[in-house]
Amino acid sequence: DTNRLVINKPYLIIDGGNGTMDFSIISIKNKAEYRSLYRDGFIGSGNAITYALFDHICAVITGFMNNKDRKELMTSLLFGDQTDQLGLRNLRNELEKIKKADKNPLKANRNCQLLKEKFGSHWREINLETLTTFLHDNTGDYGDCYGIIHATCDKICRLLTDNLLRNRITSNCMPSNNNIIKNPAAKFEEVILAGRAFRYPMLKKTLQNYMKKYSGITEDKI
Repeated sequence: DTNRLVINKPYLIIDGGNGTMDFSIISIKNKAEYRSLYRDGFIGSGNAITYALFDHICAVITGFMNNKDRKELMTSLLFGDQTDQLGLRNLRNELEKIKKADKNPLKANRNCQLLKEKFGSHWREINLETLTTFLHDNTGDYGDCYGIIHATCDKICRLLTDNLLRNRITSNCMPSNNNIIKNPAAKFEEVILAGRAFRYPMLKKTLQNYMKKYSGITEDKI
């Protein structure tokens, strides 16, 4: 009873699933009805972050600046002759475990060091099963030493924010120097996060930063 939605208060609901980021503004009329004030979305959410983690792992193996080698390794693992749907599913499961792991810089440094030692000098010989087995045997945090994952989270949150601003979706506490508050299409007062993508702390924290900077929504209103 103390944590229910308030009647006539508009909420921005952001649903970050595996494949899409969907968002809408609703207002509760009563216990059984609500008004939909705005709806939109785009492709790219949890799976994009998982792919960025895979890119990070390949960058650790081949070297961040070796873009050609990184692309070659990623392509051979995802689309090689020995790659099948079961192998891809097993890889995804291991990457999801890494995403959920508690952040531990010492563990991340150690895992990345082992990854480089294991495959760095002969990465062209790696197949999907070999990499997946390594990730299964070496659990925990792998960090984001090159910022690849953070850049993906940032892009997702920027796409969301740009969509809201472009469509004149504002909050009641938006910074006063923003011109769109003079003629808003819809307003929201609080934000509700839903979906498995927000289990990943980096995405949630990045979105909180964007909401505060562009909409004036503080963390206690999310």
